[in-house]
Amino acid sequence: MNRIRPTLFAAAIAALPAVAAASADSEYYATVYGGQGTRSSIHEILFQTEFEDSWFVGAGVGKTLATLTPDLTLEAEGNLLKHMGKQNHWEAAAAPMLRWHTFPWNDTVATTFGIGLGLSYATDLPVIEQEKNGKSNTLMVFLPVEVTLAPEKDSKWEGVLRIHHRSGAWGVVGPRGGSNFATAGLRYHF
Repeated sequence: MNRIRPTLFAAAIAALPAVAAASADSEYYATVYGGQGTRSSIHEILFQTEFEDSWFVGAGVGKTLATLTPDLTLEAEGNLLKHMGKQNHWEAAAAPMLRWHTFPWNDTVATTFGIGLGLSYATDLPVIEQEKNGKSNTLMVFLPVEVTLAPEKDSKWEGVLRIHHRSGAWGVVGPRGGSNFATAGLRYHF
């Protein structure tokens, strides 16, 4: 299993450019964001957040691959993050994402909701995952959940609120448990 995990991660990363090339006229975006680690589980993070002395800053690039319905798009995204505080390592994460674009208040505040499922690779074992769960792994599942907010529908700039979740996927990819970061950032579409 230890040989399979790096192979799966490498295959997922290698596949992103091929998937992105399938739709040459798609929209790109770049995101800069940062956040703080929490002791809270992913479902507690909005209401019972207990913060860790662990932070990251990072940047990501994404591309809209397909419009699945008038309200739903498929995207591919990759991120590079620098962890600080209790942790001192780099993280690379990539995921396909589904994004919902239609909300009743979009005339007032243009809003989208995105969720992805991919892989995250940390250059060292994350300390807060080891403290919380007793163990960790450098390769884990990456589950980004985000909301974007913009002043108008076709704005090139958006604010991003994201939960950055790393997980062993109930023991399928790594040990049970993982980590959560509450993050905020800016996104530019080009």
